[in-house]
Amino acid sequence: MKLASRVRRLSLLTIMVAGVVAFSTSDVKVLTRQIQSASKERVAAVVDFLLSSDCDKDSPFLKGLRICGKAKRADLALRLYQKHPTEACRSVAISAMGLCQELELALQLLHEPPSATAAAYNAAIAACGKCRNWEEAMTVYNGMPVALKSTLTANALLSVLARYQRGTEAFTVLQSMPTSPDRVSYHSVVRALTQTPNGLAVILPVLTMLKDADLAPTDDIFDMAIQSCLKHNDVGLLQKVKLLKDPGTPATIPVARVSWEFLPKVGRGKSGYWKMGELVPSLSRGNQDGTITVGVQPHRNLTRFGITFVFYQNEIKLGYLLMENSPQRQESMLMGLLVTNTKRGGGLSKIFLACWLRFCEMGDLRPVTGVIRKPLLALVLQHRFGFQPEAGNGIEVEVSMESKPGGDGSEQGDSSSIVLSATSTTKNIEGAFSSRDIAKQGLRLETRTALASSAASDTTGPVHATAGRRVSVLCRFIPPPSEYWQDQVKVVLSGQTSNERFRFESNVAASDVRRIFLFEGIQTEAPQK
Repeated sequence: MKLASRVRRLSLLTIMVAGVVAFSTSDVKVLTRQIQSASKERVAAVVDFLLSSDCDKDSPFLKGLRICGKAKRADLALRLYQKHPTEACRSVAISAMGLCQELELALQLLHEPPSATAAAYNAAIAACGKCRNWEEAMTVYNGMPVALKSTLTANALLSVLARYQRGTEAFTVLQSMPTSPDRVSYHSVVRALTQTPNGLAVILPVLTMLKDADLAPTDDIFDMAIQSCLKHNDVGLLQKVKLLKDPGTPATIPVARVSWEFLPKVGRGKSGYWKMGELVPSLSRGNQDGTITVGVQPHRNLTRFGITFVFYQNEIKLGYLLMENSPQRQESMLMGLLVTNTKRGGGLSKIFLACWLRFCEMGDLRPVTGVIRKPLLALVLQHRFGFQPEAGNGIEVEVSMESKPGGDGSEQGDSSSIVLSATSTTKNIEGAFSSRDIAKQGLRLETRTALASSAASDTTGPVHATAGRRVSVLCRFIPPPSEYWQDQVKVVLSGQTSNERFRFESNVAASDVRRIFLFEGIQTEAPQK
C-alpha cells in the first residue's frame, strides 16, 4: 500500500506515533490537510512532528505557522521558520508574530537577510496593525524600497490608519502613492477622515480625486462621507458632496431626523413608528383584536432614502420589510424581509410583500429587489407576484419542505426545515450558502441524486411535506408587467377568499406615499447639540 493511502486512513497523531518522517508529493498534500484541521491543543505535537521530518515542501510548514499564530505560540512559530526559512514562510511567520503580539520578533524577521519581498513588508505592516502600533506601520512603509511599493502595500497601511482613525496621515499616504490608488485605497482614506477630528475639512479633495479616477462603483464611499456630514450637521459640505456624487440631481437628502407630521405617530424612541394603514381580518370585521397595523420608520441609512415597514398585532411585532428608494430611477428596492420566528408559516411574507407593492403602485414607483438570499422569499416573489431574476445572475434550486415524523408516524410541523436541491446533478450548491444562512433559515442542502436516493431508500426518515418548486436565489429580481403584479396584490389584500384573510385599509394619499418613500418636501428636525 502506498504511503499516501496509509496517511489518508490515519489521523495526524497516529502518523506521528508511527514515526513517518519521509513524504512524497501526494503525502504532503494529505499532511497539509491534516495540519490545517489540527486543534490548538495539539500545536506543539504538530511542530515537533514537522521538525523531525525531512519534508522540504512549503505547504505543511505554512499551515503549521498559521495554526501557531492562531494558538498564540510565537515560540513554536519561530522554531518552524528556523527549520524551513523560505521567503513564503517568512511572510506567514511575520503574520503569526503579529497575531501573538510579538512585534519586535516580526520586525526582526523582516530585516534579517536576505532582503525581504513585498509580501513580507505587507505582512509586517499588518502585524503592526494587530499590535496597535500605526506609527511603526508608517515606519515600515516609508523604509520600503520604492520598487517594492504597490497599491496593495499602500492599502495595507491605509487599512491600519483607518482602523486607528488617523485621517491626516492616510491623506498624506494617498497623495504620495507611487502607484494609482484603487477603490480600496479611497474607501480606507474616507473611512479614516470621517472618524478623525476635523477630517471633513479635506474630505472633498479626496472625493474629487476619486471622481476624477473614474472608479466604479463608488456609492458606498460617497454614502460614508454623506453620513458623516449628517452626523456633524454640516449642511454646506453635505450639498457639495451630494452634487459631486450626482451632478444632475439636487441634494434632497434630509439633514437629520425625519418627521412625517401628516401621519399619526405611535410610540416613541427607536420603537416608535408612523401609521400607514391596517390589515383588517376579513372573517371578523367587527373585531379589531386581530388587526395588523402597518407602520413606517426611517432607516438609519437616509443617504439611500431607506425606510422600514413594521407590522404589529396586539402590540406584538410580527416582522418588518426593509427597502431603499431611488428618486433618480423612480424605484423602490426591497432589501430584506423578516417574519418573527413564532409567526412563520402563516403566509405573512406574502402579505408584507403585497403591502409594499400596493404602496409602490400608489406612489408610481417601480418595485425591484436587491440580492435575495432567502429561498422562501424568492419563492413568493416568483410564483405569487411573477418577479423574474435578472439575466445571468443567481443560481436555480428546487425548494421543498420537510418535517420529521413523530413517534406515531405523524408529521410534526414545528420541526420542519427547508430542503434545497440543485436542479442539475453536476451543480454544487454547498458553496453558495454560508453557514450563517443555513443555520438562520433552517436550510438543508442536497443534490438531486442524493434527494432521490434518500426518498427511495429511507421510509422512516424525514417526510417531504410539499413538492419541490424551482426558484432562483442569490440574485436580484425585476417585476413582470405592472398589470400582472397589481392584479395579484388586489387578490392578496382583498380579504375575499379563505386563503386571503386580511383586507387592506389606508387613508394615505398617493402624494404622501412619494413624500414617505422619496422624502419629497418632508419636514426634518435638527439634531440637538
